[in-house]
Amino acid sequence: MAAGAWKVFNRAKKAIGNGTMSLSATTFHICLAQSSSNLKTTASARPLIMRGSVTNQVASTTGHPTGGDALAGEVWTAGSTASTLKFDVTDHVFTALGSPILAIKYAIIYATGASAAAQKLLCYSTLTTSPIASLAATNTLTIQMNTSGVLTLS
Repeated sequence: MAAGAWKVFNRAKKAIGNGTMSLSATTFHICLAQSSSNLKTTASARPLIMRGSVTNQVASTTGHPTGGDALAGEVWTAGSTASTLKFDVTDHVFTALGSPILAIKYAIIYATGASAAAQKLLCYSTLTTSPIASLAATNTLTIQMNTSGVLTLS
């Protein structure tokens, strides 16, 4: 499934700007959230900052941890113009094991940390206009990163 444009959380922009979130020295994870998550409804109204504050993340009974999986291939490259830089990661595959994954709507990228308070949200993508009703056991869902990358700095 192709990820739409990634929406960077305002609090993440501030953390990048003041140096409390490093995009080059941080390991990032990706997790999924269901359509009933507070992600979309509070992302603009009340800024979320930590992964633990996102409701209805996909449960660990599906074979991947609720905290998500590590992303690979984190890279900075030249953007579409000489004055831009693009942050990108490798496409990621989730596999439903045991129980099916239900009502998937969002993918979330966050910075890892030693504690829940240190797991700061970077951005999210709305995967579909309507939730994926069910991803049956042993089936996979590939999150194909947008060709413009996760984010661009200019």
